Amino acid sequence: MKRLTYIASSLLIFLGGNVATAQPATVIFDEVEKSLKEGNVDSFSNWFSDNIDIDILDDSNICSKNQAKIILKKFFVKYSPRNFTFIHRSGNGAMEYGIGSLIAGGESFRVTIFVQTKGNQKSIPQIRIEKATRK
Repeated sequence: MKRLTYIASSLLIFLGGNVATAQPATVIFDEVEKSLKEGNVDSFSNWFSDNIDIDILDDSNICSKNQAKIILKKFFVKYSPRNFTFIHRSGNGAMEYGIGSLIAGGESFRVTIFVQTKGNQKSIPQIRIEKATRK
């Protein structure tokens, strides 16, 4: 009986580990949401692809991870973040995206983040920040 309990426990731990690794899209969006809410560019940039397409207020650049970090830090100096929430997430395994609402510096912005999967690795190859349009 003890052996059966040990095998069942081991199996649950093994399966639990697989479930956690099978849901990285949720993890990346949750971590990005927290990072943007706090204006934590260092945490956010951990998910960047080596080369990233970053478009902030119609200033578009394809740059390295470190250059994108500098660009975002400058943006957050000018527009201090107060809140960020994803309002839509979609896509398939290879390419997913999230659209969120950022309140920063007393203004509202629409943020679009693309998440790419290569093998088991997820990264952000593109970010777009634009002023939110009022309806």
